Amino acid sequence: MPIYTQIKKHLEENGIKHMYIAKLLGITESKLSLMLGGKRKISLEEYEFICYVLGVGVDKFMQPKKLEKWGA
Repeated sequence: MPIYTQIKKHLEENGIKHMYIAKLLGITESKLSLMLGGKRKISLEEYEFICYVLGVGVDKFMQPKKLEKWGA
């Protein structure tokens, strides 16, 4: 499951409004919606700050890539 989908699901499951998160991040709600809809990439810096605002570790939404993909 893509990171943006996992973040969106986390917000929904915890009753966190997009407007609240966007305000904490200092971005518009429409920009956040694009990110959570997969229409705009989330930079590493933005991802780290989203995790910080949500009070979760940066490993919360990331899945390790399969080793075969990296030639191991």
